[in-house]
Amino acid sequence: MPPRRSTSNGSRPRTAARPRPAAAPGTLVFKGETYKLDTKVGIWPLMQFARAAEAGMNTADARGLAAVHAFLQDVIDPAEWGRFQEDMIRKKVDDLGELLDTAQQAVNQLLEKQAAKKTGKAEIVESSTEA
Repeated sequence: MPPRRSTSNGSRPRTAARPRPAAAPGTLVFKGETYKLDTKVGIWPLMQFARAAEAGMNTADARGLAAVHAFLQDVIDPAEWGRFQEDMIRKKVDDLGELLDTAQQAVNQLLEKQAAKKTGKAEIVESSTEA
């Protein structure tokens, strides 16, 4: 028979989670470090990430992790990518959800900025050939 759990409230009192400091536009703040974001985000890594998320990716899913890696590599400024990777390894980051939530907030800022700069729209052009 397993030992009974104590019902006394001998645990430490819970404290409210501290709000994260707001990141400056164009930056990602994670685990106390600030990383510069790239000035433009490509749609392909975002689509791969969305597809993996829709399929219910988890940390045991190699394709999902590869999509997350491509997404983050596209988002982080190339000059910051090496430092970002080293920090994630050194700090043994294991909360994928927290990392992605933080990155997604930063990416949303970039996407809004990109959308505001767009001047043209993509359109499908039909071609016809006359015989």
